Formats: sequence, C-alpha cells, structure tokens
Amino acid sequence: MPFPENRRLLKETGYDFLAMKVCPCGEKMELWQTPKDQVIPMNPMSDDDAKAESHFATCSRAAQFRKPKA
Repeated sequence: MPFPENRRLLKETGYDFLAMKVCPCGEKMELWQTPKDQVIPMNPMSDDDAKAESHFATCSRAAQFRKPKA
C-alpha cells in the first residue's frame, strides 16, 4: 500500500494526529501514529489536501535521529 498523499488520506487509512512539536532543528512538525502504532514526524499540513511529507525528508538534523545499521 502506498503512503497516503495528504492529511485526509492519512485519517482515512487509520493514521491518528497526536500533537504539534518543535523539532531540535527548530522547525514545527506534526506527530502521527501509524496503524501499526509507530509514531512518525510529518511536516505541517495546512489543510486536508496538503501534501503529506515526512519531516525526515527535510530536517537538517535527520541523521542524528537515524537508528544505527545492524
């Protein structure tokens, strides 16, 4: 199943909005819970049709949050 394209599809496919936070990079992000109970950071979406984009794709500090490879 492809990743939902916007806020409306996130909601329709079982993702739940949890909270707005400020990332250590200084940018705002939305935290969403996936249908598999994982929490993912997303860039803020202005409305239901705004593009859903992982905050890791644009975060200047994303590397410090990546898990080490086994």
